[in-house]
Amino acid sequence: SLHAPYALNLASANEETLNNSITRLVTATKASMWMKAPITVFHVGYYGEYSRREALKRAIESLKRVESLMREEEIVGVWLGPETMGKLRQIGSLEEVLEICKSLEKAKPVIDFPHLYARSRGERYRHYQDFVEDIVLLERELGTEAIKPLHLHFTEVEYGSGGEIRHHPLGSGYGPSFEDLARALIELGVEAVIISESPILEKDAIKMKRILEKILSSRAPQ
Repeated sequence: SLHAPYALNLASANEETLNNSITRLVTATKASMWMKAPITVFHVGYYGEYSRREALKRAIESLKRVESLMREEEIVGVWLGPETMGKLRQIGSLEEVLEICKSLEKAKPVIDFPHLYARSRGERYRHYQDFVEDIVLLERELGTEAIKPLHLHFTEVEYGSGGEIRHHPLGSGYGPSFEDLARALIELGVEAVIISESPILEKDAIKMKRILEKILSSRAPQ
């Protein structure tokens, strides 16, 4: 995958910011095509002066312009990947990402469960079943193609009243539990691309791989 620039706000009230955001995202999808990266991950933007509903509508209109420009520039083989976000002022609840994906022709969800955990201030994703419910919801609402594979981000995360504060390494004592997510993926038979967003990227990527392998081996026929 390729992550688009962070300097995007597809719901901005400032037309220059909005147009620059669209241009940057289209350019990122072009880079994805050149690199043969099948999905371009991006942050949608902020509610700003708009209501949540108005900001989401504005972002969807901007993303339809992105799709139109992608067609004009013959950018193919690339999905748009709106990411779930951890701060309450950002567009990016699970429901909003679902609506964006339903409204576009070539969009797949990018699910950052730690962001959603922080967004809920620790109310969700305390249990294995929470992951199961949302993965099942994604397939029901968007179809199997959306989770073949499911594109995920993971780290442990600290949160406050406004949502996400900072990322922490696995085993730091913060949530959510990678073991719960791994069990959910394996028991549902869902393939996933899992991107480590830990402060120690490579070490925690290896740790997550080993956790997955341990769960898989425990389920193998004896």
